[in-house]
Amino acid sequence: MLRTLLSCVALLLAILFYARSPSNENTSLPATYLVPADPSLIRFSVDSQTKNRVADTTAVILNWSRKPNVIRIASSLCTDSLLEDTIALVYIWNNSPNQLSRQDFPLCPENKLRIYNSPSNLYFQARFIACTEATTPFCFIQDDDYFILPEVLSALRSRYSLEHEAGIHLLPPHEALSSHLKRIRVDSKIHTGFAWLGHGAIIQRNHAVQFLSLLNLLNASVEELKMADNYFTLLSNTFPEIWFDQGIELGGGQPFTVGEEGNERNRRHIMRATHMLQQIFDCSQPPCIGGSDPPYLILEESSSAWIGRAPCLGCPCVLETSISLLPGGNTQFDASSVTELLGLEARNLRSLGDSTREFLNKPLSHAVDGNPVTAFCTSAAKKDDFLLYDLLNPAPQPWDSTELVILTDSPEVIMKGWKFEVNFINGQWVSLTEKVYCTSVFQGSSQTLHECHIQAASIAISKFRLTFHIDTPKRFCIHELWIRGRRELR
Repeated sequence: MLRTLLSCVALLLAILFYARSPSNENTSLPATYLVPADPSLIRFSVDSQTKNRVADTTAVILNWSRKPNVIRIASSLCTDSLLEDTIALVYIWNNSPNQLSRQDFPLCPENKLRIYNSPSNLYFQARFIACTEATTPFCFIQDDDYFILPEVLSALRSRYSLEHEAGIHLLPPHEALSSHLKRIRVDSKIHTGFAWLGHGAIIQRNHAVQFLSLLNLLNASVEELKMADNYFTLLSNTFPEIWFDQGIELGGGQPFTVGEEGNERNRRHIMRATHMLQQIFDCSQPPCIGGSDPPYLILEESSSAWIGRAPCLGCPCVLETSISLLPGGNTQFDASSVTELLGLEARNLRSLGDSTREFLNKPLSHAVDGNPVTAFCTSAAKKDDFLLYDLLNPAPQPWDSTELVILTDSPEVIMKGWKFEVNFINGQWVSLTEKVYCTSVFQGSSQTLHECHIQAASIAISKFRLTFHIDTPKRFCIHELWIRGRRELR
């Protein structure tokens, strides 16, 4: 009874640790939920990363009516030590008639801040113009009503490169679902999808330049240019990479998209983008503009395989899985014209029915959000499906061994259903033969959670991979998944 009570207290404290806001985003997370905690355990954290890059990303923030939010976002981007090797410049494009000045941003060094007070409101076109004016190869774009955690932005940059054909887009579950269903293939020529940028996205500066050039070739109207977000991913003719986000909503100000009128405007411009893309291929020898090598457009067919990804809270890392996150329904992404995109999305959504519930309420991001109460749940794991935990740029650690830890409601799945592997910093994959240990940490009115861990003797580890031996139709949940070290006390 006492142990159960202490475990309850531990989970409550963890929930308090999780209650992050922009004012306490560096709160640490526990290495274990067992009570009493083993003092030899150390959780992998934001201090466990190697900083070996030169800052090469310009953060572009639009301001309209949320000045306090913009100040808060810019201050974090300018000063957070975790972003020293990521953010070279914070570029604030002010679409509002109310002028901004450097005095509004006292925490930003002069050499790290640029403010442009636009003489007119260019809406979303502004962020692409700002990106083209950057001197860095990469741009990070976000709206002013969202706070992106520094470790998430660091993870985005660590995973992104000039070899990426598309950007990486952070999206909350409902928008990730919409983007997953807004994908379409037409023969082998058109293969594209849609994703918003405002929740946070990293793109190449060169892609912004090419995108604006393509809009010019397509004779885009002033209104179409201002609504550039609705065109950006679709006109690339490739599938955007989507990550579930760990963002914090800031709210305030006047939202741009309000009610059915705003939704209808978005649909209209998305449809206009599909007509533009179809126009490019509707000739005897496509592409029909820009010669044989039009700007921005990807002509090579790209894979439509959807790998679920989520950045971690508490350290720059990424969890990804091949488990089908939408196992129900009969989704179809092939069509005779790209202009069928929204109709295809609606039909696919109807076919999924209630199977979207887990996607929306138990998303992958809940396994790495630092909160033991939330969970990623699935009943769709198949043989050879995997979960991969990427530490990105781990620094040498002052501990003797490394452990992968899973807080779950189904220890039997962890202990019997998976093969565990580690990837060393030198790139070699090795199977773990150690035993998985599980201990009950909390018993509530309806469930018991178990803390399971497996140990790897080496500390030079960059990735953990968990692969299913067999089909696992039993529903199971991962409440938390993390890495910790064990340092023998001497």
